[in-house]
Amino acid sequence: MKHSNRWALLLLSLSLTTISAGSTPTKDYGPPIYPSFEQLMERLKEWEKEYPRFLKLRDLGKSLQGRPLVAAVLTDPDAPEQDKEHVLITAQHCGGERSGATGVFYLMQKLLSGAPQARETLRRQVVVCFPVVNPDGYISASLRNSVGMDPYKDWTEQGPKDPARLPGAVAVQTLMDELQPEVHADYHGNGMQFRGYIHVEDSAAAYSNVAL
Repeated sequence: MKHSNRWALLLLSLSLTTISAGSTPTKDYGPPIYPSFEQLMERLKEWEKEYPRFLKLRDLGKSLQGRPLVAAVLTDPDAPEQDKEHVLITAQHCGGERSGATGVFYLMQKLLSGAPQARETLRRQVVVCFPVVNPDGYISASLRNSVGMDPYKDWTEQGPKDPARLPGAVAVQTLMDELQPEVHADYHGNGMQFRGYIHVEDSAAAYSNVAL
């Protein structure tokens, strides 16, 4: 893998464009009505069928309430693997921050658009998107999962504090260990209990995920 600040910045620019687009209400992703978790999973399956060369889904297990933990792997398979950076995009550790998850969907849509920047990014990088780390929290709009654990903060230097009760966090650590990514962007979002304020999204690794 080659380290390239240029292409890391290119992906970040795509991410920021994505976030800006996500702030405008649309029928697909944005406020005031967010898609259901089932709609998000269905969209991933649709994209995998529509773009089979560029997007593959990866099953990372299930949440404590039985919902799928799914990552999307995006890259151009015709480009030499040894020349590519590895990028991990995670989001929605906190259940109420749904704009983080939908922001990652906008990024994936941009990467699959066929635009010159998007094509070059897929040629130079393997981009792994894990848009809903906490699907049970997405349903309940809770910061924590269904047993009161926080996939964002309940970490030690060795990994998740209680792996059996933090399947989403375990999935993040698995991806991080396997990919050893040159770039990790962790999307946050507006809490659903707040209204009428401007929120600048974070595009960096979660400060509290000390094991990462």
